[in-house]
Amino acid sequence: LPELGNAKNNNRRYKGLALTLIDALDSLLLFNRTQSFIDAHAYLSSSLPSHAHAHGNATSQHIFTGFDVDIRVHLFETNIRMLGGLLSAHSVCTHPKWKKLFLAHHPHFIYDNEFLILAQDLGNRLLPAFNTTNFIPYAWVNLRHGVLKGETRDTCSAGVGTLMLEMALLSYHTRNSTYFLSAHRALLKLLRLRHVDTH
Repeated sequence: LPELGNAKNNNRRYKGLALTLIDALDSLLLFNRTQSFIDAHAYLSSSLPSHAHAHGNATSQHIFTGFDVDIRVHLFETNIRMLGGLLSAHSVCTHPKWKKLFLAHHPHFIYDNEFLILAQDLGNRLLPAFNTTNFIPYAWVNLRHGVLKGETRDTCSAGVGTLMLEMALLSYHTRNSTYFLSAHRALLKLLRLRHVDTH
């Protein structure tokens, strides 16, 4: 992502994807910053149509743009930081044990799967990277346009073999095996490419 310094940004209207905020969602709860977590939930949810009415008087700087953005992102970084951050936040908000531990003293907080909705939207935008003839995903994908023409096929082992956790969890929560199968095929392909004598 441009904010990580590893991607060129040709979109002058790009304002970021709330990378650090999403990456730190579960940490806010662990560090007893529950109100900050609730505020983050409200901000990130503002991009969803179901919440548009609640932000009628808000300025654009107070509304999350969502992921329909013309920006080229790194599959590995986006998967572990953003998809993982959204899914961990969703898990905390829906699992009885963690919900009671972290949110019991905030009865006004209402969670309606917003983090999961955002995670699925992001996951869908990452899927075009897996559309290859050899199951090895592209390292880069544009969130609005998919894999761009002439995109490099250069990647690394981590960018191929460490996508399973988040993609499998997304499949579990959405009951859609597409995410798991895409990451699983990539992992199996990577295993087949290993050197048989030094694996």
